[in-house]
Amino acid sequence: MLGKPQIHALIQKRHWKEAQRACAQFCNESPDDAEAWFLLGAICGQMGAFAESELACVRSLALRADMPVTQCNLGIALRQQGKLEEAILAFREALKLKPDFAQAYNELGVALQLTGRLDDAVEHCRQALSLDPSYAQAYFNLATIFFVQQKFVDAEAALQQAIKLNPLHPETHFLLGQLLRALKRTDEAIVHFRQVLKLMPGDAFAWNALAGAIMDSLSHRSFEEAEKCYREAIRYQPDIPEFYVNLAMLLRGYGRQAEGFDLFHKAIELRPGYETAIGGISQILELRGDFEGAHATIHPLLEQGAEDATVAMAYAAVAPHINQREEAAALLEKVVLTPKPAHELRSMHFALSKLYASMKEYDKSFQHSAAAHRIEPADYDPEQNKRKFDDLIEVFSAENLSRLPRSTSRSQLPVFVVGMPRSGTSLVEQILASHPQVYGAGELEDIHSMTVMLPTMLGGKIAYPQCVERVKRRHLDELAQRHLAKLSKFSKTAARITDKMPHNFLTLGLIELLFPDSHIIHCKRDPVDTCLSIYSLEFNANHPYADTLVDLGEYYLEYLRLMEHWKSVLSMPILEVQYEELVVDQESISRKMVEFCGLPWDVRCLNFHETERVVMTHSYDQVRRPIYKQSVGRWKNYKAHLGPLIEALGQNSNGNPRG
Repeated sequence: MLGKPQIHALIQKRHWKEAQRACAQFCNESPDDAEAWFLLGAICGQMGAFAESELACVRSLALRADMPVTQCNLGIALRQQGKLEEAILAFREALKLKPDFAQAYNELGVALQLTGRLDDAVEHCRQALSLDPSYAQAYFNLATIFFVQQKFVDAEAALQQAIKLNPLHPETHFLLGQLLRALKRTDEAIVHFRQVLKLMPGDAFAWNALAGAIMDSLSHRSFEEAEKCYREAIRYQPDIPEFYVNLAMLLRGYGRQAEGFDLFHKAIELRPGYETAIGGISQILELRGDFEGAHATIHPLLEQGAEDATVAMAYAAVAPHINQREEAAALLEKVVLTPKPAHELRSMHFALSKLYASMKEYDKSFQHSAAAHRIEPADYDPEQNKRKFDDLIEVFSAENLSRLPRSTSRSQLPVFVVGMPRSGTSLVEQILASHPQVYGAGELEDIHSMTVMLPTMLGGKIAYPQCVERVKRRHLDELAQRHLAKLSKFSKTAARITDKMPHNFLTLGLIELLFPDSHIIHCKRDPVDTCLSIYSLEFNANHPYADTLVDLGEYYLEYLRLMEHWKSVLSMPILEVQYEELVVDQESISRKMVEFCGLPWDVRCLNFHETERVVMTHSYDQVRRPIYKQSVGRWKNYKAHLGPLIEALGQNSNGNPRG
């Protein structure tokens, strides 16, 4: 039989199983040794055997009741088993025995938090810190309480102090990452999630959180990296259905519907009846045009009165196709009143806006759009945005462009379709993609990503666009060839591949340096219709200007100013396509577009709605139908609400420019 010194040596080496066996044997041989039972309780606690820890602590205290550490360990064992009130009594008993026992105060604070007594929990954690200011775990526990109370400033301060005291504690970095993400400080959140993974590479929840933060971030946004992170989360913990749903939603948003479909089904295998996954399957079926299948998928849940946001959103999407608008609106109106995360509430208000618009209830439609924009509005600075446009105009001046290098690529493969969102870019791409020599790649983030990586590539800290003045031809060649290689993966035979990322209008200067022989199609539409359509729909964080009508109108004017600049300084050919002209004279404008791209005319471009391809923008339903004119002048239905927008655009009450 091993003695206490040997048992302590095993504990020092963290050989818990050996220590448990040896200590249990010692206790059997010396059943009246209170310290031995204390050691056994502590070892079992370290191993997560909390029922055994409780029994050992009780046995020790029966032999010697004046042991505060044993009382504290008993409290921990009880708390871990959910016996919260008994745990609280044990911690209080420990404090009676040792009033300056910082750990007991901290552990009592955790137990009180679990019972919902948050203010008392804060008081006890603070008491622990007053006794031991270097107690990192107490700062962490205090932060968790503040997080629940949504006292985010206090929570961040406590977490920063905890990290200062113990920088290698992964849970602290994880919680701080969650907090920063909630505060929309996603770049900072990413740093802390990455730190968790340095400390614990197999932490599936950190991989999952990192993926979400990457997709939230404007500067780190990368579909490929987010996908990798979600797959790592699944690899390390393949039994968590939420991970499959998160990956499925990511892939669905980027057109990989079949993979998303399979992942939603995998989530349902792990959790039968998983409403969010079932709603996701319905949404994919609706995107495919299988309206009956989409409805049949969620119908049982609707019959059961499900109030899951994804199910309600799926119903809202399919309802106009099965003549159940009123029923879907009634469900959404009910669900939007239930407690939900802010992003879900925002999405539901936008869905209601779209539903009511289809029902010609325009006042209700606008009210829900406005309600959506009031939920966590973006932190947008119009003056800062104006400076960004000023910088682009200054850096890409005619003089600078005349001396900046160009890549050696003379490829005409890329065709960039640009303009404000909702200006007809999806329709234009669909028409072109119906041509047998054109592949429609959708909205690619590659050019924006280049603006993010360029400063690092150039070996300095000068941000884009100013860093462009240091660019060399070899840098441009590297970026251009890398992009062309990616495009070739879409199609080996296409003569043209379209990229319809609307906000590439910001990067036309860089595009000229990369692909001087590429073609630019600039989509334009009535400014009030364009802005109203943007305001009515849910866009991601790349569109912070869209939360108020005034900011939206002013941003539109900045976009016009920049486009006028590009037209005056760029050598690339730019074709302007006016949406209103396209819907009136489809064939003539379509022929111009095809000719502009250097291709022979093909009649299939007129039957674009018959072309089977995945469209993941808000216009996915529009491109499945022949051209229609109902969206022209749509703003007049909302005229009573659009005064601030019309004023910001400098237009009269009829929507026409003043002057």
